[in-house]
Amino acid sequence: LGDTPEQAFQKIKQEILDIVDAVQHRDLNAIDQIQFTKGLKWMIAFLYQDFSNPCVIPIVGETNIKRIGYEYFDR
Repeated sequence: LGDTPEQAFQKIKQEILDIVDAVQHRDLNAIDQIQFTKGLKWMIAFLYQDFSNPCVIPIVGETNIKRIGYEYFDR
């Protein structure tokens, strides 16, 4: 991701911003091409979409939370 922690941070930050930009333009193909953890990138896309006209289904159920790496899930 980079030679330094700062470079890695900037790369991850840019990928998150790219996801947000793509979902706000309803460009799901662009999101799919972003090299980021699948569950996490789609969760970010879900959270930053236009909820008055959604294009990403929610993946934030208990099963999916555990699939993306959270061992414990409290309701």
